[in-house]
Amino acid sequence: MTMPLSNRVVIFLAVCFILSACAHHKTIKQKDQLFDLFNAIEITANGQLSINESALKNAKNNQRIDKELLAEWLRIKAKREPQLQFDDRFKKLHYISGQSNQSIEGDFSQSLAEYILSDDYACRSPSRARYFRERYFELFSDMPECQNALPFRQVSKFGDQKLIWVDPARIHSVHLLFAGKGEGVASRFGHMLLRFVICPTRESSTLDCKRNLSEHLVVSYRAHVNELSINSIKGLMGDYQAYLYANQFMDVYQQYAISQFRELKSLPLNFNSIQKKQLLELMAEVHWSFSGPYKFLNRNCSTYLQAAIEWIAPEKKLPVYWRPDGYFSAVINSSLSKFDYFDDKEKSERGGYYFPSTKAAYEKALDLVYASMQSPSFYDLDSYIETSPRFRYQNVLDDFLYHIRLKQDTVLIQAQLLLEELSLLRYESMIMSKLSIFVENNGIDNIVIELKKKLDPEVFSIVDACLIAPIRSVYKPVKIYRGIPLELDGSEHGNVLSCRQLSHKNKKLMNDILADMDRLSWDRILKLNLYRAEALYNIERFRVIENLQNEGW
Repeated sequence: MTMPLSNRVVIFLAVCFILSACAHHKTIKQKDQLFDLFNAIEITANGQLSINESALKNAKNNQRIDKELLAEWLRIKAKREPQLQFDDRFKKLHYISGQSNQSIEGDFSQSLAEYILSDDYACRSPSRARYFRERYFELFSDMPECQNALPFRQVSKFGDQKLIWVDPARIHSVHLLFAGKGEGVASRFGHMLLRFVICPTRESSTLDCKRNLSEHLVVSYRAHVNELSINSIKGLMGDYQAYLYANQFMDVYQQYAISQFRELKSLPLNFNSIQKKQLLELMAEVHWSFSGPYKFLNRNCSTYLQAAIEWIAPEKKLPVYWRPDGYFSAVINSSLSKFDYFDDKEKSERGGYYFPSTKAAYEKALDLVYASMQSPSFYDLDSYIETSPRFRYQNVLDDFLYHIRLKQDTVLIQAQLLLEELSLLRYESMIMSKLSIFVENNGIDNIVIELKKKLDPEVFSIVDACLIAPIRSVYKPVKIYRGIPLELDGSEHGNVLSCRQLSHKNKKLMNDILADMDRLSWDRILKLNLYRAEALYNIERFRVIENLQNEGW
Protein backbone atom coordinates (compact mmCIF):
# COMPACT_ATOMS: atom_id res chain seq x y z
CA MET A 1 0.00 0.00 0.00
CA THR A 2 1.13 3.58 -0.67
CA MET A 3 2.13 5.83 2.21
CA PRO A 4 -0.31 8.77 2.77
CA LEU A 5 1.07 12.18 1.78
CA SER A 6 0.67 13.57 5.32
CA ASN A 7 2.85 10.78 6.71
CA ARG A 8 5.50 11.51 4.09
CA VAL A 9 5.68 15.17 5.07
CA VAL A 10 6.00 14.26 8.77
CA ILE A 11 8.88 11.93 8.04
CA PHE A 12 10.48 14.56 5.83
CA LEU A 13 10.38 17.14 8.64
CA ALA A 14 11.85 14.59 11.06
CA VAL A 15 14.70 13.88 8.67
CA CYS A 16 15.40 17.59 8.23
CA PHE A 17 15.49 18.08 11.98
CA ILE A 18 17.86 15.15 12.54
CA LEU A 19 20.18 16.26 9.76
CA SER A 20 20.12 19.86 10.97
CA ALA A 21 19.61 20.85 7.35
CA CYS A 22 16.53 23.04 7.42
CA ALA A 23 18.10 26.13 5.93
CA HIS A 24 15.71 27.30 3.23
CA HIS A 25 17.80 26.41 0.17
CA LYS A 26 18.62 22.94 1.55
CA THR A 27 15.05 22.28 2.65
CA ILE A 28 13.64 22.77 -0.83
CA LYS A 29 16.28 20.51 -2.39
CA GLN A 30 15.91 17.73 0.19
CA LYS A 31 12.14 17.95 0.05
CA ASP A 32 12.24 17.37 -3.68
CA GLN A 33 14.62 14.47 -3.17
CA LEU A 34 12.36 12.85 -0.59
CA PHE A 35 9.26 13.12 -2.73
CA ASP A 36 11.21 11.57 -5.60
CA LEU A 37 12.20 8.73 -3.29
CA PHE A 38 8.68 8.17 -1.99
CA ASN A 39 7.33 8.11 -5.52
CA ALA A 40 9.86 5.41 -6.39
CA ILE A 41 10.03 3.40 -3.15
CA GLU A 42 7.00 2.05 -1.31
CA ILE A 43 6.41 -0.42 1.49
CA THR A 44 3.75 -2.92 0.51
CA ALA A 45 1.00 -4.35 2.73
CA ASN A 46 3.14 -7.37 3.62
CA GLY A 47 6.07 -5.17 4.60
CA GLN A 48 8.19 -5.72 1.47
CA LEU A 49 9.91 -2.97 -0.49
CA SER A 50 8.42 -2.14 -3.85
CA ILE A 51 10.47 -0.24 -6.43
CA ASN A 52 9.00 1.81 -9.25
CA GLU A 53 11.91 1.34 -11.63
CA SER A 54 11.00 4.12 -14.06
CA ALA A 55 10.36 6.65 -11.27
CA LEU A 56 13.65 5.84 -9.56
CA LYS A 57 15.58 6.04 -12.82
CA ASN A 58 13.96 9.36 -13.60
CA ALA A 59 14.95 10.74 -10.19
CA LYS A 60 18.49 9.46 -10.58
CA ASN A 61 18.79 10.96 -14.05
CA ASN A 62 17.79 14.31 -12.59
CA GLN A 63 20.53 13.89 -9.96
CA ARG A 64 18.08 14.51 -7.17
CA ILE A 65 18.70 11.38 -5.11
CA ASP A 66 21.12 11.49 -2.19
CA LYS A 67 22.39 8.21 -0.68
CA GLU A 68 22.95 9.62 2.78
CA LEU A 69 19.45 11.07 2.85
CA LEU A 70 17.90 7.77 1.78
CA ALA A 71 19.96 5.88 4.36
CA GLU A 72 18.74 8.24 7.09
CA TRP A 73 15.13 7.82 5.96
CA LEU A 74 15.51 4.03 5.99
CA ARG A 75 17.04 4.15 9.46
CA ILE A 76 14.17 6.26 10.83
CA LYS A 77 11.54 4.16 9.06
CA ALA A 78 13.11 0.96 10.46
CA LYS A 79 12.13 2.00 13.99
CA ARG A 80 8.51 1.28 13.10
CA GLU A 81 8.98 -1.21 10.27
CA PRO A 82 10.70 -4.47 11.36
CA GLN A 83 11.07 -5.40 7.70
CA LEU A 84 13.57 -2.55 7.34
CA GLN A 85 15.68 -3.72 10.26
CA PHE A 86 18.78 -5.89 9.98
CA ASP A 87 18.23 -9.59 10.64
CA ASP A 88 20.54 -12.33 11.94
CA ARG A 89 21.89 -13.04 8.48
CA PHE A 90 22.97 -9.43 7.91
CA LYS A 91 24.43 -9.38 11.41
CA LYS A 92 26.74 -12.23 10.33
CA LEU A 93 27.59 -10.38 7.13
CA HIS A 94 28.51 -7.27 9.11
CA TYR A 95 30.71 -9.42 11.38
CA ILE A 96 32.52 -10.81 8.33
CA SER A 97 32.83 -7.73 6.16
CA GLY A 98 31.79 -4.61 8.10
CA GLN A 99 33.89 -1.72 9.36
CA SER A 100 34.58 -1.33 13.06
CA ASN A 101 33.71 2.39 13.07
CA GLN A 102 30.14 1.75 11.87
CA SER A 103 27.21 0.25 13.78
CA ILE A 104 25.21 -2.62 12.34
CA GLU A 105 22.17 -0.34 12.00
CA GLY A 106 24.18 2.27 10.12
CA ASP A 107 25.80 -0.35 7.93
CA PHE A 108 22.42 -1.88 7.06
CA SER A 109 20.69 1.39 6.13
CA GLN A 110 23.69 2.66 4.17
CA SER A 111 24.11 -0.64 2.31
CA LEU A 112 20.42 -0.79 1.43
CA ALA A 113 20.49 2.81 0.18
CA GLU A 114 23.52 2.03 -1.98
CA TYR A 115 21.82 -1.11 -3.29
CA ILE A 116 18.78 0.92 -4.33
CA LEU A 117 20.66 3.85 -5.84
CA SER A 118 23.98 2.51 -7.20
CA ASP A 119 23.85 0.78 -10.57
CA ASP A 120 27.22 -0.86 -9.91
CA TYR A 121 26.51 -1.98 -6.34
CA ALA A 122 26.40 -5.67 -7.28
CA CYS A 123 29.91 -5.32 -8.71
CA ARG A 124 31.34 -3.44 -5.71
CA SER A 125 29.53 -5.43 -3.02
CA PRO A 126 28.38 -8.72 -4.58
CA SER A 127 27.67 -10.51 -1.29
CA ARG A 128 25.58 -7.68 0.13
CA ALA A 129 23.76 -7.24 -3.16
CA ARG A 130 22.94 -10.96 -3.13
CA TYR A 131 21.64 -10.64 0.44
CA PHE A 132 19.28 -7.75 -0.43
CA ARG A 133 18.18 -9.46 -3.62
CA GLU A 134 17.26 -12.63 -1.73
CA ARG A 135 15.55 -10.76 1.12
CA TYR A 136 13.70 -8.07 -0.82
CA PHE A 137 13.77 -7.96 -4.58
CA GLU A 138 15.72 -8.05 -7.79
CA LEU A 139 16.32 -4.34 -8.23
CA PHE A 140 16.59 -3.75 -11.95
CA SER A 141 16.25 -5.92 -15.01
CA ASP A 142 19.17 -4.25 -16.80
CA MET A 143 21.91 -4.21 -14.16
CA PRO A 144 25.38 -3.63 -15.66
CA GLU A 145 27.63 -6.63 -16.16
CA CYS A 146 30.56 -6.90 -13.75
CA GLN A 147 34.06 -7.67 -14.95
CA ASN A 148 34.96 -11.33 -14.58
CA ALA A 149 38.14 -10.95 -12.55
CA LEU A 150 38.29 -9.73 -8.96
CA PRO A 151 41.16 -7.59 -7.59
CA PHE A 152 43.37 -8.34 -4.57
CA ARG A 153 46.36 -6.53 -3.07
CA GLN A 154 48.88 -9.35 -2.83
CA VAL A 155 51.50 -8.62 -0.17
CA SER A 156 55.00 -10.07 -0.63
CA LYS A 157 57.32 -11.26 2.15
CA PHE A 158 59.07 -7.86 1.94
CA GLY A 159 55.85 -5.90 2.51
CA ASP A 160 55.40 -4.49 -0.99
CA GLN A 161 52.05 -4.90 -2.73
CA LYS A 162 51.11 -6.17 -6.15
CA LEU A 163 47.65 -5.78 -7.64
CA ILE A 164 46.39 -9.08 -9.06
CA TRP A 165 43.11 -10.06 -10.72
CA VAL A 166 41.53 -13.46 -10.09
CA ASP A 167 39.12 -15.02 -12.57
CA PRO A 168 36.48 -17.09 -10.69
CA ALA A 169 36.27 -19.46 -13.67
CA ARG A 170 39.92 -20.46 -13.11
CA ILE A 171 39.34 -21.64 -9.52
CA HIS A 172 39.78 -25.40 -9.36
CA SER A 173 39.09 -25.78 -5.63
CA VAL A 174 39.12 -23.96 -2.30
CA HIS A 175 41.16 -25.36 0.59
CA LEU A 176 41.12 -24.66 4.29
CA LEU A 177 44.82 -24.11 5.01
CA PHE A 178 46.12 -24.75 8.52
CA ALA A 179 49.56 -23.71 9.76
CA GLY A 180 50.67 -25.77 12.73
CA LYS A 181 51.64 -24.60 16.19
CA GLY A 182 54.26 -21.85 16.37
CA GLU A 183 56.57 -20.68 19.12
CA GLY A 184 54.82 -17.38 19.96
CA VAL A 185 51.82 -16.97 22.25
CA ALA A 186 49.65 -15.78 19.38
CA SER A 187 50.40 -18.89 17.29
CA ARG A 188 50.30 -21.63 19.92
CA PHE A 189 47.06 -23.02 18.43
CA GLY A 190 48.08 -22.58 14.81
CA HIS A 191 46.76 -20.22 12.14
CA MET A 192 43.80 -20.57 9.76
CA LEU A 193 43.85 -19.45 6.12
CA LEU A 194 41.99 -20.02 2.85
CA ARG A 195 43.78 -21.25 -0.26
CA PHE A 196 42.31 -20.75 -3.72
CA VAL A 197 43.79 -23.30 -6.13
CA ILE A 198 43.90 -21.30 -9.36
CA CYS A 199 44.42 -22.93 -12.75
CA PRO A 200 46.72 -21.55 -15.48
CA THR A 201 43.70 -21.37 -17.82
CA ARG A 202 40.01 -22.18 -17.66
CA GLU A 203 40.66 -25.41 -19.60
CA SER A 204 43.61 -26.66 -17.50
CA SER A 205 43.75 -30.20 -16.12
CA THR A 206 43.53 -30.93 -12.41
CA LEU A 207 47.24 -31.77 -12.31
CA ASP A 208 48.20 -28.48 -14.00
CA CYS A 209 45.98 -26.58 -11.56
CA LYS A 210 47.68 -28.19 -8.57
CA ARG A 211 51.12 -27.48 -9.99
CA ASN A 212 50.32 -23.82 -10.64
CA LEU A 213 51.54 -22.91 -7.14
CA SER A 214 52.84 -19.46 -8.11
CA GLU A 215 49.27 -18.30 -8.78
CA HIS A 216 47.52 -19.96 -5.85
CA LEU A 217 45.98 -17.23 -3.69
CA VAL A 218 45.94 -17.38 0.10
CA VAL A 219 43.77 -15.06 2.20
CA SER A 220 43.54 -14.83 5.97
CA TYR A 221 42.22 -12.58 8.72
CA ARG A 222 45.20 -11.21 10.66
CA ALA A 223 45.85 -8.57 13.25
CA HIS A 224 47.58 -5.41 12.03
CA VAL A 225 50.38 -5.13 14.58
CA ASN A 226 51.83 -1.64 14.16
CA GLU A 227 54.58 -2.10 16.73
CA LEU A 228 57.66 -4.24 17.36
CA SER A 229 55.94 -7.27 18.87
CA ILE A 230 52.45 -8.47 19.73
CA ASN A 231 51.15 -7.20 23.05
CA SER A 232 49.17 -10.00 24.71
CA ILE A 233 46.93 -7.60 26.65
CA LYS A 234 46.05 -5.71 23.47
CA GLY A 235 45.37 -9.01 21.75
CA LEU A 236 42.99 -10.09 24.49
CA MET A 237 41.17 -6.73 24.63
CA GLY A 238 40.77 -6.29 20.86
CA ASP A 239 43.03 -3.23 20.56
CA TYR A 240 44.44 -4.48 17.26
CA GLN A 241 42.55 -4.10 14.00
CA ALA A 242 41.91 -7.17 11.87
CA TYR A 243 42.06 -7.11 8.08
CA LEU A 244 41.90 -9.76 5.38
CA TYR A 245 45.35 -10.05 3.81
CA ALA A 246 46.16 -11.70 0.47
CA ASN A 247 49.41 -13.54 -0.23
CA GLN A 248 50.93 -15.81 -2.82
CA PHE A 249 50.91 -19.43 -1.69
CA MET A 250 54.67 -19.87 -2.14
CA ASP A 251 55.35 -16.90 0.17
CA VAL A 252 53.06 -18.49 2.77
CA TYR A 253 54.84 -21.82 2.37
CA GLN A 254 58.21 -20.13 2.79
CA GLN A 255 57.04 -18.23 5.87
CA TYR A 256 55.64 -21.22 7.72
CA ALA A 257 57.28 -24.43 6.47
CA ILE A 258 60.78 -23.00 5.90
CA SER A 259 61.30 -19.89 8.03
CA GLN A 260 59.25 -21.01 11.05
CA PHE A 261 59.50 -24.81 10.62
CA ARG A 262 55.69 -25.22 10.87
CA GLU A 263 53.70 -27.79 8.92
CA LEU A 264 50.91 -26.82 6.52
CA LYS A 265 47.76 -28.87 5.91
CA SER A 266 45.60 -28.01 2.92
CA LEU A 267 42.09 -29.46 3.14
CA PRO A 268 39.80 -29.22 0.06
CA LEU A 269 36.35 -27.93 0.96
CA ASN A 270 33.26 -29.58 -0.44
CA PHE A 271 31.97 -26.58 -2.43
CA ASN A 272 30.24 -26.54 -5.79
CA SER A 273 31.22 -24.11 -8.55
CA ILE A 274 28.63 -21.51 -7.47
CA GLN A 275 29.82 -21.59 -3.86
CA LYS A 276 33.47 -21.26 -4.93
CA LYS A 277 32.61 -18.19 -7.01
CA GLN A 278 30.56 -16.67 -4.19
CA LEU A 279 33.33 -17.30 -1.67
CA LEU A 280 35.88 -15.56 -3.90
CA GLU A 281 33.50 -12.61 -4.30
CA LEU A 282 32.97 -12.45 -0.53
CA MET A 283 36.71 -12.59 0.15
CA ALA A 284 37.36 -9.81 -2.39
CA GLU A 285 34.66 -7.68 -0.75
CA VAL A 286 36.06 -8.36 2.72
CA HIS A 287 39.64 -7.77 1.54
CA TRP A 288 38.88 -4.22 0.38
CA SER A 289 36.28 -3.11 2.91
CA PHE A 290 36.62 -4.99 6.21
CA SER A 291 38.18 -3.74 9.43
CA GLY A 292 37.27 -5.13 12.82
CA PRO A 293 38.69 -5.80 16.27
CA TYR A 294 41.09 -8.71 16.56
CA LYS A 295 40.80 -10.66 19.81
CA PHE A 296 42.73 -13.80 20.60
CA LEU A 297 39.71 -15.56 22.10
CA ASN A 298 36.60 -14.73 20.11
CA ARG A 299 37.47 -12.59 17.08
CA ASN A 300 40.46 -14.25 15.48
CA CYS A 301 41.57 -15.93 12.26
CA SER A 302 39.43 -18.96 13.08
CA THR A 303 36.15 -17.30 14.13
CA TYR A 304 36.13 -14.80 11.26
CA LEU A 305 36.87 -17.48 8.68
CA GLN A 306 34.25 -19.84 10.15
CA ALA A 307 31.64 -17.10 9.77
CA ALA A 308 32.65 -16.52 6.14
CA ILE A 309 32.43 -20.23 5.28
CA GLU A 310 29.11 -20.54 7.11
CA TRP A 311 27.79 -17.57 5.12
CA ILE A 312 28.47 -19.44 1.89
CA ALA A 313 27.29 -22.85 3.15
CA PRO A 314 24.81 -22.27 6.02
CA GLU A 315 23.51 -25.83 5.69
CA LYS A 316 26.96 -27.09 6.84
CA LYS A 317 27.12 -24.97 9.98
CA LEU A 318 29.44 -26.14 12.77
CA PRO A 319 29.73 -25.04 16.41
CA VAL A 320 32.01 -22.01 16.86
CA TYR A 321 35.65 -22.92 17.51
CA TRP A 322 37.86 -20.08 18.65
CA ARG A 323 40.96 -22.29 18.37
CA PRO A 324 42.18 -22.79 14.78
CA ASP A 325 43.34 -26.34 15.47
CA GLY A 326 39.93 -27.21 16.93
CA TYR A 327 38.05 -25.83 13.93
CA PHE A 328 40.33 -27.57 11.43
CA SER A 329 39.81 -30.92 13.16
CA ALA A 330 36.04 -30.37 13.18
CA VAL A 331 35.96 -29.57 9.45
CA ILE A 332 37.88 -32.76 8.62
CA ASN A 333 35.10 -34.80 10.23
CA SER A 334 32.21 -32.80 8.74
CA SER A 335 30.33 -32.53 5.45
CA LEU A 336 32.48 -29.48 4.58
CA SER A 337 35.26 -31.84 3.51
CA LYS A 338 34.98 -35.01 1.45
CA PHE A 339 37.28 -37.21 3.55
CA ASP A 340 40.34 -37.13 5.77
CA TYR A 341 43.26 -36.35 3.49
CA PHE A 342 45.83 -36.78 6.24
CA ASP A 343 45.56 -40.45 7.29
CA ASP A 344 48.49 -41.20 5.00
CA LYS A 345 50.88 -38.21 5.18
CA GLU A 346 53.12 -39.46 2.37
CA LYS A 347 50.14 -39.77 0.05
CA SER A 348 48.85 -36.36 1.20
CA GLU A 349 52.24 -34.81 0.52
CA ARG A 350 52.36 -36.26 -3.00
CA GLY A 351 48.83 -34.96 -3.62
CA GLY A 352 49.67 -31.42 -2.53
CA TYR A 353 47.58 -31.52 0.65
CA TYR A 354 50.35 -31.76 3.23
CA PHE A 355 53.50 -29.67 3.46
CA PRO A 356 55.65 -30.83 6.36
CA SER A 357 57.99 -28.64 8.34
CA THR A 358 61.30 -28.47 6.51
CA LYS A 359 63.29 -28.64 9.74
CA ALA A 360 64.07 -32.36 9.34
CA ALA A 361 65.31 -31.81 5.78
CA TYR A 362 67.63 -28.98 6.83
CA GLU A 363 68.94 -30.96 9.80
CA LYS A 364 69.62 -33.92 7.49
CA ALA A 365 71.49 -31.61 5.11
CA LEU A 366 73.48 -30.16 8.02
CA ASP A 367 74.41 -33.64 9.29
CA LEU A 368 75.68 -34.61 5.84
CA VAL A 369 77.76 -31.44 5.38
CA TYR A 370 79.07 -31.62 8.95
CA ALA A 371 80.14 -35.27 8.61
CA SER A 372 81.83 -34.61 5.25
CA MET A 373 84.05 -31.71 6.42
CA GLN A 374 87.37 -32.09 8.19
CA SER A 375 86.92 -29.10 10.56
CA PRO A 376 83.42 -27.61 10.28
CA SER A 377 82.93 -24.15 11.80
CA PHE A 378 79.40 -25.00 13.03
CA TYR A 379 77.60 -27.71 14.98
CA ASP A 380 73.87 -27.00 14.40
CA LEU A 381 71.59 -24.88 12.22
CA ASP A 382 71.77 -21.83 14.50
CA SER A 383 75.58 -21.82 14.63
CA TYR A 384 75.71 -22.29 10.83
CA ILE A 385 73.55 -19.17 10.33
CA GLU A 386 75.46 -17.16 12.95
CA THR A 387 78.78 -17.83 11.21
CA SER A 388 79.83 -15.26 8.61
CA PRO A 389 78.97 -16.57 5.11
CA ARG A 390 82.38 -15.42 3.88
CA PHE A 391 84.06 -17.45 6.61
CA ARG A 392 81.82 -20.42 5.79
CA TYR A 393 82.92 -20.36 2.16
CA GLN A 394 86.55 -19.96 3.10
CA ASN A 395 86.12 -22.98 5.37
CA VAL A 396 84.96 -24.95 2.31
CA LEU A 397 87.97 -23.81 0.24
CA ASP A 398 90.40 -24.64 3.05
CA ASP A 399 88.98 -28.17 3.28
CA PHE A 400 90.58 -29.54 0.09
CA LEU A 401 89.02 -33.01 0.22
CA TYR A 402 85.56 -31.61 0.96
CA HIS A 403 85.84 -29.11 -1.91
CA ILE A 404 86.79 -31.93 -4.33
CA ARG A 405 83.89 -34.09 -3.11
CA LEU A 406 81.50 -31.14 -3.41
CA LYS A 407 82.25 -31.04 -7.14
CA GLN A 408 81.55 -34.75 -7.52
CA ASP A 409 78.67 -35.51 -5.13
CA THR A 410 75.25 -34.32 -6.32
CA VAL A 411 73.59 -34.95 -2.95
CA LEU A 412 76.29 -33.06 -1.08
CA ILE A 413 76.12 -29.94 -3.25
CA GLN A 414 72.31 -29.97 -2.87
CA ALA A 415 72.71 -30.14 0.93
CA GLN A 416 75.21 -27.26 0.87
CA LEU A 417 72.84 -25.15 -1.23
CA LEU A 418 69.93 -25.89 1.09
CA LEU A 419 71.86 -24.56 4.08
CA GLU A 420 72.95 -21.40 2.28
CA GLU A 421 69.41 -20.71 1.08
CA LEU A 422 68.07 -21.16 4.62
CA SER A 423 70.67 -18.71 5.95
CA LEU A 424 69.57 -16.18 3.31
CA LEU A 425 65.94 -16.44 4.41
CA ARG A 426 66.93 -16.04 8.06
CA TYR A 427 69.08 -12.98 7.33
CA GLU A 428 66.19 -11.32 5.47
CA SER A 429 63.86 -12.04 8.38
CA MET A 430 66.34 -10.70 10.93
CA ILE A 431 66.93 -7.54 8.88
CA MET A 432 63.20 -6.77 8.99
CA SER A 433 63.13 -7.42 12.74
CA LYS A 434 66.16 -5.21 13.48
CA LEU A 435 64.78 -2.52 11.19
CA SER A 436 61.57 -2.53 13.22
CA ILE A 437 63.61 -2.00 16.40
CA PHE A 438 65.51 0.86 14.78
CA VAL A 439 62.29 2.57 13.65
CA GLU A 440 60.60 2.08 17.00
CA ASN A 441 63.57 3.53 18.88
CA ASN A 442 64.07 6.55 16.62
CA GLY A 443 60.64 7.28 15.10
CA ILE A 444 59.82 7.19 11.41
CA ASP A 445 59.19 10.95 11.26
CA ASN A 446 62.58 11.76 12.78
CA ILE A 447 64.27 9.39 10.32
CA VAL A 448 62.56 11.12 7.40
CA ILE A 449 63.53 14.59 8.69
CA GLU A 450 67.21 13.64 9.01
CA LEU A 451 67.38 12.00 5.60
CA LYS A 452 65.51 14.81 3.87
CA LYS A 453 67.73 17.41 5.49
CA LYS A 454 71.04 15.82 4.44
CA LEU A 455 70.29 14.14 1.11
CA ASP A 456 69.75 15.72 -2.30
CA PRO A 457 66.05 15.72 -3.29
CA GLU A 458 66.63 13.21 -6.11
CA VAL A 459 68.55 10.85 -3.81
CA PHE A 460 65.96 11.24 -1.05
CA SER A 461 63.17 10.28 -3.47
CA ILE A 462 64.91 6.94 -4.11
CA VAL A 463 65.54 6.35 -0.37
CA ASP A 464 61.95 7.29 0.37
CA ALA A 465 60.69 4.69 -2.14
CA CYS A 466 63.11 1.87 -1.31
CA LEU A 467 63.38 2.25 2.47
CA ILE A 468 60.79 4.60 3.98
CA ALA A 469 57.74 3.43 1.98
CA PRO A 470 58.08 -0.25 2.98
CA ILE A 471 58.52 0.77 6.63
CA ARG A 472 55.44 3.01 6.54
CA SER A 473 53.41 0.20 4.97
CA VAL A 474 54.03 -1.90 8.08
CA TYR A 475 52.97 0.80 10.53
CA LYS A 476 50.14 2.59 8.73
CA PRO A 477 46.58 1.19 8.81
CA VAL A 478 45.41 -0.75 5.78
CA LYS A 479 43.48 1.45 3.34
CA ILE A 480 39.87 0.30 3.15
CA TYR A 481 37.06 1.17 0.75
CA ARG A 482 33.29 0.93 0.63
CA GLY A 483 33.22 -2.36 -1.26
CA ILE A 484 35.52 -3.45 -4.09
CA PRO A 485 37.03 -0.43 -5.89
CA LEU A 486 36.23 -0.71 -9.58
CA GLU A 487 38.85 1.69 -10.93
CA LEU A 488 42.32 0.44 -10.07
CA ASP A 489 45.42 0.87 -12.20
CA GLY A 490 47.90 -0.67 -9.78
CA SER A 491 49.89 2.56 -9.38
CA GLU A 492 49.47 2.72 -5.62
CA HIS A 493 50.19 -0.99 -5.21
CA GLY A 494 53.39 -1.26 -7.24
CA ASN A 495 56.59 -3.00 -6.26
CA VAL A 496 59.01 -1.26 -3.95
CA LEU A 497 61.92 0.51 -5.63
CA SER A 498 65.30 -1.09 -4.98
CA CYS A 499 67.94 0.76 -2.96
CA ARG A 500 70.50 -0.74 -5.33
CA GLN A 501 69.78 2.21 -7.61
CA LEU A 502 71.77 4.35 -5.18
CA SER A 503 75.41 5.02 -5.99
CA HIS A 504 78.04 3.76 -3.55
CA LYS A 505 78.66 7.35 -2.40
CA ASN A 506 74.97 8.06 -1.71
CA LYS A 507 74.44 4.69 -0.05
CA LYS A 508 77.34 5.41 2.30
CA LEU A 509 75.93 8.87 3.04
CA MET A 510 72.52 7.35 3.86
CA ASN A 511 74.11 4.78 6.16
CA ASP A 512 76.19 7.47 7.93
CA ILE A 513 73.07 9.56 8.57
CA LEU A 514 71.17 6.62 10.03
CA ALA A 515 74.16 5.40 12.04
CA ASP A 516 74.51 8.84 13.64
CA MET A 517 70.95 8.46 14.93
CA ASP A 518 71.53 5.01 16.53
CA ARG A 519 74.91 3.51 15.71
CA LEU A 520 74.51 0.23 17.59
CA SER A 521 71.17 -0.65 16.02
CA TRP A 522 72.13 0.42 12.51
CA ASP A 523 75.48 -1.42 12.64
CA ARG A 524 73.56 -4.62 13.40
CA ILE A 525 71.38 -4.03 10.34
CA LEU A 526 74.44 -3.37 8.17
CA LYS A 527 76.10 -6.55 9.43
CA LEU A 528 73.03 -8.63 8.59
CA ASN A 529 72.76 -6.97 5.19
CA LEU A 530 76.42 -7.84 4.54
CA TYR A 531 75.73 -11.44 5.58
CA ARG A 532 72.77 -11.50 3.21
CA ALA A 533 74.92 -10.29 0.29
CA GLU A 534 77.64 -12.83 1.13
CA ALA A 535 75.09 -15.66 1.34
CA LEU A 536 73.77 -14.69 -2.09
CA TYR A 537 77.31 -14.79 -3.42
CA ASN A 538 77.88 -18.22 -1.87
CA ILE A 539 74.67 -19.52 -3.46
CA GLU A 540 75.82 -18.28 -6.87
CA ARG A 541 79.18 -20.04 -6.53
CA PHE A 542 77.66 -23.30 -5.32
CA ARG A 543 75.16 -23.21 -8.19
CA VAL A 544 78.05 -22.97 -10.62
CA ILE A 545 79.32 -26.27 -9.21
CA GLU A 546 75.81 -27.74 -9.42
CA ASN A 547 75.46 -26.68 -13.07
CA LEU A 548 78.84 -28.20 -13.94
CA GLN A 549 77.70 -31.48 -12.39
CA ASN A 550 74.50 -31.40 -14.44
CA GLU A 551 76.54 -30.87 -17.60
CA GLY A 552 78.59 -33.96 -16.78
CA TRP A 553 81.77 -32.13 -15.78
